[in-house]
Amino acid sequence: MTEGERPVNMVRHHNTNGEELKKVLIDSTGKTHVFLGAGKIRPEIKSEQRTVAAVILQPPADELFQKIESPFTQAVTDSLASTATFMDGKVLLVGDAVAGLRAHATAGTSQVAMHALLLKNVFENDASMKISGWDQKVLGWGIFAQKFGI
Repeated sequence: MTEGERPVNMVRHHNTNGEELKKVLIDSTGKTHVFLGAGKIRPEIKSEQRTVAAVILQPPADELFQKIESPFTQAVTDSLASTATFMDGKVLLVGDAVAGLRAHATAGTSQVAMHALLLKNVFENDASMKISGWDQKVLGWGIFAQKFGI
């Protein structure tokens, strides 16, 4: 890396309605995606995003944003299971399978660690927790973490 040639990864989150999101996620060939890689964003969308950035970002951040030659974009979504247990507790969902959390919340590792620690309470000899209690706790935490990320 030399001065003036250092790589930068810049992330800008932007809330949008469904119609605007659909428009942004259409590539230059007219196909809709959830993720558009570098070079796939249509020129008019790239121009609109630069105009918005100039208004909402502070000058140093905007300067970086304007210099990005090949940006990429993706939809940020959430998922939350309605239950974490199936087949009378023989099948369990853990981690992201219970609640797919937004990356910026940095909660995925904490979520799966909590699931594992609570499962110890279900499967140890004195079983201080029933599987239904585990299900309730992990879903409750998933709802909390999802709201935190939003």
